[in-house]
Amino acid sequence: MFRIATLLAIITTMILIASNASTAHAQYPPPDASLTVTASQTTATAGQQVTVSAVLRDADGDVLANQPCVARVASQPGTGASVSPTDITTDGNGVARTTLNVGTTPGTIQVEVVCGTIVGRVGVILGAAAQPPLSPIELPGTGSGPDTPSAGLSALLLLTAGAIALLAARRYARLGSGRRSRGAASGTAN
Repeated sequence: MFRIATLLAIITTMILIASNASTAHAQYPPPDASLTVTASQTTATAGQQVTVSAVLRDADGDVLANQPCVARVASQPGTGASVSPTDITTDGNGVARTTLNVGTTPGTIQVEVVCGTIVGRVGVILGAAAQPPLSPIELPGTGSGPDTPSAGLSALLLLTAGAIALLAARRYARLGSGRRSRGAASGTAN
């Protein structure tokens, strides 16, 4: 009887642990800043200049002024595109500006702005019909993790429940063996 009760307690504990173990939680650090890069126009003709603006914000969404940034042409279809100036600084509104000289080779030119560890890009198409600028694309927040107890606490609670079940099974087994020995003793007395 003791073996069966112990085995049942162990199986119950394992099931409880396995049911909670399948829940995975990932917690990402919140981004320390965001950078939104836009162009005054998304298409241009050969030899045209396009203003590129980058808005730097902290994790709370407040603008970051007087921050050094670097602008560069990340990719282009030819070799004639360039940005000037390359070293830019955010103003009181958190905006840093540079000018893209698109060159003459048709295709998409990617301008990259780097402010510390934060990177943003915008594309300008050379050779297509003029279109209004696109609204900036923002990355979604990564969240801050669940508002529930940590997995370590859950595992501790499950192990505690398993230990209690094991102790209860042992107690039950002792009570059962005590009754058997009393029954055997009363059987010999008759």
